[in-house]
Amino acid sequence: MKKTTYNASQAREHFYSILKDAAIGQVYEVNSREMIEPVVIVSRSEYDSWQETLDLLASPKEVVELREALREKETMTHDLLLTALEEDR
Repeated sequence: MKKTTYNASQAREHFYSILKDAAIGQVYEVNSREMIEPVVIVSRSEYDSWQETLDLLASPKEVVELREALREKETMTHDLLLTALEEDR
């Protein structure tokens, strides 16, 4: 994943193209002296996938399931993993 960094003035100047590129996978970081911390612009689907990963890793049971699947070199979709976890409850 490629990341491009702009200052706030550059980001304002290229705002529409930043949004367009972010929608297809480009990641942007915007820095400014006025901001306490830089901000990142990503597509909604990228953000959702990060959140989903964090949610999975927050559950010790799901982490065990993921590790077992990796150890067995089996792959599974997120839906199959959730179904397996539901069955264990």
